[in-house]
Amino acid sequence: TGETLATCSGLTLSVNLGSCPAEAQPRSVSEGEGVASGRRGSPETNTQSPTPPAPVSSFVELVIIGVLSLLAAGPTFYSGLGLGTILTPVFALFLPVPLAIAVTAIVHLASNVVKFFLTLKDADWKIAAKFGIPGAAAALLGAWLLVSFGSLPALLHYNLGGSEIEVTPTKAVIGLIIVAFAALELSPQFKKLEIEEKWLPLGGAISGFFGGLSGHQGALRSAFLIRAGMEKEAFIATGIVAAVIVDVSRLGTYGPGVIFK
Repeated sequence: TGETLATCSGLTLSVNLGSCPAEAQPRSVSEGEGVASGRRGSPETNTQSPTPPAPVSSFVELVIIGVLSLLAAGPTFYSGLGLGTILTPVFALFLPVPLAIAVTAIVHLASNVVKFFLTLKDADWKIAAKFGIPGAAAALLGAWLLVSFGSLPALLHYNLGGSEIEVTPTKAVIGLIIVAFAALELSPQFKKLEIEEKWLPLGGAISGFFGGLSGHQGALRSAFLIRAGMEKEAFIATGIVAAVIVDVSRLGTYGPGVIFK
C-alpha cells in the first residue's frame, strides 16, 4: 500500500490506496477549466481585462455638455426655440446620432418642466390642446421613423485622413434637418413669419413630427402660435405646454427604441 499525495484548492490530503487507477491520478487543471469550475487559480487566472470606458467619460466632455446645456436653455425661455438646434450637434460629437437626439429630448423636457410650473397660470389651454394633441401624435410618427432609420444599411463609405467614414440614413437626414433649421432660425424673414390661427392643428402636427424625428420643434411652434392672439405671457406659457406634450410623446418611443436598446 502506497501513500499518495493530492492537492486540491491549496490543501494537501494524504490517503492510503492499494493502487491508484489511471483516472484517479492527480492531474493538472487547465486555466480555462479552473475558472469554469469556480476553483481559485493563480493571480493570472483571475485577471480580467478592464471595462472599456463609457462613451461620455471625460470630465472635460461632461463640463462642455453641461455648460452648453445651461447656456442654450436660458434663451429658449422667451423664444421657445434653439435648444435642440444647439445641443443635438454637441451630443452627436460624443454619442450616436439617435441617442444624441434622445438625450437632447431629456434635457429639453427637464427644462420645459421647470418652465411649465413657473408659467402654468398664464397658459391658454384651449390653444395648447388644439396645437399639442396633433403634435403628440405626429411626434410618435417622427420618433418611429428615427428608430427605423437605424436598421437601414449605410449609404456611403469613404476614407478621410486614415479613418473610415460611414454615412448612414440617420446621419444624412438629421444633418440636413439641422442645417435647414439653423438657416431658418437665423433668417430675418422666418422670424417675421406669422401663420393664421386656423392652421394651428396643422402647425402642431408639423412641429411635432420634426420634434420626434430630429428634436427641432421650437421654430415652427413659435411661427404658428405667435398669431393666435395671445399676450406675451400666454404665448410663452402655451408654447411650453405644447413642448412638454411633444417631449413626453417622443420619449415614450425613444425609450425602448434608442435609450434602452
